[in-house]
Amino acid sequence: MRNVVVSFVLILTLGAGLPAQAQVRINVNVANVLSAIAAQSASGTSSSSNTKSGSGTSSYDQSLTAKTFRGLSKDLRLEVQLKLKNMGFYTSSLDGAWGPGTRGAVEQYAREADKLSMLVSEAGVTEVFRLIVEGISPVEAREAADAGLNVSANDTDAQAAKSNTDPLISSAEARVLIQRNELYARMLEYYQDQIENSDVELDAADLKLLNRKVELMSKEYSDMEANLLQSTGAKDYKYLTNIYPEMTEWRTSGFKLTEVFPRVPFFVRGTKEIGETFLRPFVTDIGALVYQLDFIDPDAQSISLRDSFTISTEHVGDFLEALHTTQRWADIARERGLARAYEKSAICFPEVDCASKVQGNTSVEVVFVLDQNGFSNIRLVRNKGSFSEDYSFSMESGLLLACYIEYMVQVGESEFLAGSISDEELDDLFQ
Repeated sequence: MRNVVVSFVLILTLGAGLPAQAQVRINVNVANVLSAIAAQSASGTSSSSNTKSGSGTSSYDQSLTAKTFRGLSKDLRLEVQLKLKNMGFYTSSLDGAWGPGTRGAVEQYAREADKLSMLVSEAGVTEVFRLIVEGISPVEAREAADAGLNVSANDTDAQAAKSNTDPLISSAEARVLIQRNELYARMLEYYQDQIENSDVELDAADLKLLNRKVELMSKEYSDMEANLLQSTGAKDYKYLTNIYPEMTEWRTSGFKLTEVFPRVPFFVRGTKEIGETFLRPFVTDIGALVYQLDFIDPDAQSISLRDSFTISTEHVGDFLEALHTTQRWADIARERGLARAYEKSAICFPEVDCASKVQGNTSVEVVFVLDQNGFSNIRLVRNKGSFSEDYSFSMESGLLLACYIEYMVQVGESEFLAGSISDEELDDLFQ
């Protein structure tokens, strides 16, 4: 089987006012992208108790195939479905789920590629998924096998063991990992600079909050760096200078950063429901810069967007400060050993709509919550007249959300200024 190596160069500048980053060249070996799955799956191989399915003398382990598919990342599951759809085997929606459509498509592909007998061991299932991700048609798979260019079913365990050190990642995932890694590095540098070079003297509470942000970003960066190196191999800094003019000035837009920045998890109190939230800056039809906070259910089968809060530039700074305030209150509760049910609003805006919760008034509220066990959390409330919906965050998730908003505000303001600057203002800049 031939190896297909995809090389790409990603040059990113993430956010105004932050240092431009170095050029990164990453080689992603797509041909072996799935070969290490076996090492990450639960130990053990298929047993006689697993569900078998087939026609005639050919059979395969349905439960093992499903388990291996579900063990892939969502990007890879979608990639498998997309390649099967492109080859005419899959006709359902691209949802990354193992259902009748995906099961039937994988079975038909394996049958036509003479690989159905491989779907009885973990390594064999991995090999079939690898062929699909590469976009190898059943005819090409058969011809390669006949020519001795592909590993046989009996050799798949050895092949998988040999490839355990190869990258377990798709090119799309690699791009996000690299961007996220660099984002954490820039944010970490930004917060460290605030501590060391602040124009104003920081009080103890502010310093503690900044140190906590540094600690959080350091942890996220360290985890992401390890994940990146494990997934894509060591970075190859091939060139010390730019290939193209001004390449270091390329940047990632605020819209694209919503994909890069990790989703901040929330939970819905009184239920077992959880979800993710992210913030994106955008300009309205009347030319106003606003920030939209979206709450989504990533596992929803139909409508994934649960709710959206739109925050104006007038209120986004107060919203951020309210998140910081809840962190300070949590510190006080922890230091005093407080354990009782208590709630306090850190902010509600716009104030004119907060005074009376009647039809026609809409407001957003940040509420600090302390329970009888001494645990703190943050609740974001959307008041719609007398009706309200709320989404709760752990204190750590609340801190990550604060870092996220702080960074995205910089990006949003930078994009807005760059997009609205006049020729006269440019003339003044370039004297």
